[in-house]
Amino acid sequence: MNTRYFIPLLFISVALLSTGCSPSLVSTISPITSPDSVTVTTRVTSTSTLRTQPRKTPSPKPTDTPTATLEPGLRTDGPYLVYVRDADQGQELVIMDADGKGRRVLSFPMEEFYYIPRFLSNLVSPDGKWLAYYSGSAGEPFGHIGTDTSDLSLNLMSLANGETKIITRLLSKDYPSNFDAAAKILNKPDINSEELQLSFLNGITQAISWSPDGRYLAFAGQMNGLSSDLYVYDTRTGTLKQLSSGPQEMQWIGWSPDGKWIIYGSTYIAGASMNFDIYATTLDGAVTNFLTSSSGAYDAPDLWLDNLHFFDNDSENGPGDYRLRLIDIKTGGIRKIWDGDFSELTLDLQKNWIAFNAFFPKWNPPEEPSFNNFQAGVQLINLTTLQHVKAEIPNDNQLYMVVPVNLKDGNFFVKGENNLLLLTTDGTLTDSGIGNGEVIASPDSNFLLVINEDMKIYSAKRELVRELRLAEDSFSNLGFSQNIIWRPDSGGFFAAADYQSNNLYAVDFLSGEMVLVESNYSDSPTFNYAWVNP
Repeated sequence: MNTRYFIPLLFISVALLSTGCSPSLVSTISPITSPDSVTVTTRVTSTSTLRTQPRKTPSPKPTDTPTATLEPGLRTDGPYLVYVRDADQGQELVIMDADGKGRRVLSFPMEEFYYIPRFLSNLVSPDGKWLAYYSGSAGEPFGHIGTDTSDLSLNLMSLANGETKIITRLLSKDYPSNFDAAAKILNKPDINSEELQLSFLNGITQAISWSPDGRYLAFAGQMNGLSSDLYVYDTRTGTLKQLSSGPQEMQWIGWSPDGKWIIYGSTYIAGASMNFDIYATTLDGAVTNFLTSSSGAYDAPDLWLDNLHFFDNDSENGPGDYRLRLIDIKTGGIRKIWDGDFSELTLDLQKNWIAFNAFFPKWNPPEEPSFNNFQAGVQLINLTTLQHVKAEIPNDNQLYMVVPVNLKDGNFFVKGENNLLLLTTDGTLTDSGIGNGEVIASPDSNFLLVINEDMKIYSAKRELVRELRLAEDSFSNLGFSQNIIWRPDSGGFFAAADYQSNNLYAVDFLSGEMVLVESNYSDSPTFNYAWVNP
């Protein structure tokens, strides 16, 4: 399971927000045209003119059309890698062929302020047609301050031609005094208007997500109530529909893999120990289910068992993740999986077993538990029978950790002190034969990339396919999955070098070719990348 990130609260001295209104509103907005082909004048930009650090520039008005650049032009029909780079006139959005040989460049229309969502994939539609972005302000220092300090708006930009259009303004007409009214209605001694506004600001631009097919954009808005609620915009019809109405502030939004359900988390007070109420609603809003309260979901769940079940857990700064459970979004049913502490939850490709790092108590009553009275281990659980299998650790003096990699044979990887081990579902550990290092699997699980002093590619049967020599850059951070961007066809990958260089390399591991394709890859932690498939 990928790490869930917590975005610190915005320290803003303003006040107000909470209850919503009827979710029956449907409005119509003219959809942006998306021509099949657009003629754009080619301009080749030397990478020497690009700056390694972004320079803040005012956001364009929604009617502005960002400058489009082809350098040297897209050569395929997709899929494309989309990322942000730093340039002389601000940041740019790059749409690149999967082999790194062609690209289209557009001005990135949003300033690098607090309201940039955590992941670029939350903004770029999976079909490669749209970029959702925010403009305006919700009060200093939240956004670019102009004559209107409460004009925070959601916009769309066509990735075909750069045309932009406002979807909607996001704030209520009486913002920010609406938080005072919300606090009075709630009448809770521990919830005041300032806390409601901070919670609102913490989530208003983080709660946004595209449907898997790229047609619908789900987002949080406060236009029709005292709190932020769930809205969905249909890019085909230009209609906007409100799907929820409640007193809490939206914090995140996600979709079921089949796009039939939207899940979201909301809260009254945002902070280090924030707790979310999680709901699921159908796309038409006909059914809404309360699922659970959770202290662990700082983002939408990233590990689904199928279209109706996802894994959830609680989390605290000290103990970390604990109390793992499986949530049924249709019935609201909860299945307890593991009550103790765990990390690196990994689901096998057949979706029969999970493996994770666990902490086992080793005290005897009446001895009190303490940090030294726990022993780290590796746990397996059968999801059908809930059978528990503890891995047979060969040396209690060494630390063994599950590697979150899916193997085709249904087994798991475990990292020992000096080597990578293969874990079978009966708890047996054996040497994998591929040495030691960080392991990242290709999307089809046919290849394993092992990074240590060099890069080695292994087949699913753990046979060496190719050894790659690293370029002159430092790739010390390549062990982290966000620095390796596999191509969807598993024919290669992009590698982001050490953050000090901002270099991005395209790697075709079958030929062994490693080519520098970007020297100003943005190292902003909020950006990362997105794959789109027109």
